[in-house]
Amino acid sequence: MPAPRGYTPPWGAPPQEGWPAPLPSRCADARRFQNGDELWQEAAAYFQHCKGTPFRINKLSKGKVVPVETEHLPTWEGLAAWLSIHVNLFVEWRRPENKRPDLCAVVSQIDNYIRSLAISGGMAGVFNPGLVARYVQLADHSVSNVDATLSPKAPAIDDRNLAIHQHPDMTDDELDAILARGEQPLLFSQAQIDAGVKYRAP
Repeated sequence: MPAPRGYTPPWGAPPQEGWPAPLPSRCADARRFQNGDELWQEAAAYFQHCKGTPFRINKLSKGKVVPVETEHLPTWEGLAAWLSIHVNLFVEWRRPENKRPDLCAVVSQIDNYIRSLAISGGMAGVFNPGLVARYVQLADHSVSNVDATLSPKAPAIDDRNLAIHQHPDMTDDELDAILARGEQPLLFSQAQIDAGVKYRAP
């Protein structure tokens, strides 16, 4: 994936070479950042990159394949690749005994931003709710739950209660009309469908 036009990564590679330039390394530690603001600036550049590079997917509408742009969700793994560091460094920087409290605070803010965007996007149907739920739960385990006393483990999520299914009563014509308006179809959980919740066309 090419770097944004005009952006020079912190390691100094020319933008046309793409990113990340070097392989992630445990040697790229906290000393690379003079203060928490520098880490936040790099994270903000990654978030801007995600906004400027939406994914293109093909959807079928009225018998034709239509390219549709969908948002590029920022992730911890993507940010680690952007910074050319190992993703586990975020866990280390967030530990209470970390000698860099300025980085600890910034990592907490980044976590809040990524989780908020993922959850709100999943609830609005911008991102697949099932995948978002699994990703947020994974983030709880790998990043947020450094200390169980500070951030208790999220309860297990029952997939039957996730609104990730199109209602079986929705016709292909209704789906095509919704997609043609640039909207997303209303999704239902398996529990709702099994309970006999009726579908009403918008």
